[in-house]
Amino acid sequence: MKAKTQDKIFHSIMLFCSLLVIGLLLLILGYVGYKGIGLIDWQFISGEFDAKTVYVDIEDAESLGLEVEVVTYDTKRISCD
Repeated sequence: MKAKTQDKIFHSIMLFCSLLVIGLLLLILGYVGYKGIGLIDWQFISGEFDAKTVYVDIEDAESLGLEVEVVTYDTKRISCD
């Protein structure tokens, strides 16, 4: 096989693999964005981080001797403010 032909074949394979990886990455990012964009609100972005916050199963909290504060968020709320 000529070197020029071989170079074109390998170049085509590399281009195909690169486009495949970029496409899969965009697909994953799009899926995460589609599923998660509704859960991001201003409080999430600008809220202060509390290093004392720990996430545990409520069933395990009592056996661990933890005080539990249950917080619920309205994830279906759509605001145009």
